[in-house]
Amino acid sequence: MAMSEVGIKTTRDRLVQIITAEPKKYSQAELGRMLGVSRERAREIVKRLSLSHLVRPKHWSFYCLDCGKPIYHGATRCRQCWLKIYGAKMVSLTCDFCGKQFERKESEAKRHKFHFCSRSCIGKHAGRYYGFGTGKAREKFKMPQPSPNGRKLRTRVFELYNEDYLSLVQVAQAMGIANSQIYRVRDGKHPINEKFIIGALKAFPGYKLGELFYVVPDNNNSIG
Repeated sequence: MAMSEVGIKTTRDRLVQIITAEPKKYSQAELGRMLGVSRERAREIVKRLSLSHLVRPKHWSFYCLDCGKPIYHGATRCRQCWLKIYGAKMVSLTCDFCGKQFERKESEAKRHKFHFCSRSCIGKHAGRYYGFGTGKAREKFKMPQPSPNGRKLRTRVFELYNEDYLSLVQVAQAMGIANSQIYRVRDGKHPINEKFIIGALKAFPGYKLGELFYVVPDNNNSIG
């Protein structure tokens, strides 16, 4: 019993020493890890001694404690600083999109052919080199642009589908769109977008773009 009481006093004294020396730097979970106890035990000691004002709340900081980099809500350090703490082997890389220098784990760098500094650069690179409308795809499928003089794009898909398909559901599956979309386009409740055009060319390979789509005045309520 005496040994446990001494242990509790030692833990309490160490906790008080840490939070008074560096107030609001550590959360209850971090204090528990530093002292070798659970977060709940650290919370009990802090509450009993009325020292909650010296402990950093869980969702208080938006910046890394080591490098000051903005981090997501509730985190204490950025991923790069945690990797350095754990001793991960890092390598210096250059972003293949923007040219920015950054660090990454050596094991992760070996797994990928291209390297990017952020998710934003990944999306921009994919859109530039692999998205629709790049290279030959742009020349092959020229998307009809909205006409400034009040015209709408219509389709002959609903006139031609009986030749190869039993229902509009099968047409939607062949086009790779939702069943509700094809019915809404037929009823004039949904405009013909890029996905619908690509799907129509895929479902009706024997027809050209001009044979599947045409333009009508805006005041024309025909469905096509």
